[in-house]
Amino acid sequence: MSFQGDVAGIGLGELLQGLVRGGRDGVLTLDGDDLHSFMGLAQGQVYFLAGPDEDTGIWRSRSQRAWAEAEDPNLEGERRSRIAHASRLETLYQMLGADNLHFRFEPGPLPTNNPTSLVRDEGMEGFEAKATAAPHIG
Repeated sequence: MSFQGDVAGIGLGELLQGLVRGGRDGVLTLDGDDLHSFMGLAQGQVYFLAGPDEDTGIWRSRSQRAWAEAEDPNLEGERRSRIAHASRLETLYQMLGADNLHFRFEPGPLPTNNPTSLVRDEGMEGFEAKATAAPHIG
């Protein structure tokens, strides 16, 4: 059964800790003024997810611009993954101080239709992120 509410009464850090420590698996959606984040929780791990309307081509474009002189098709996926992870993490940091932040948690398995959109954040407990290659879940 899903549940939702305002983060202001709980605090984003406490919400994430409670979900992870409570062993809940599912998708957490955070919405604020011009800020949106989608996270998956599975077996105590936190994953940044692509949003339903996210244009994943933006990561390819940013990767091509960032490594314009060092193109390497073997590293393209990892580079895009790192850029997406950094962008999603920055959004999460902005949400820590945001007003009017709303959450919705939908329990269940993580979406597997686009496993490259999943980027595990290994340092979620202290909000210290480490960009990693996208794992395959499923």
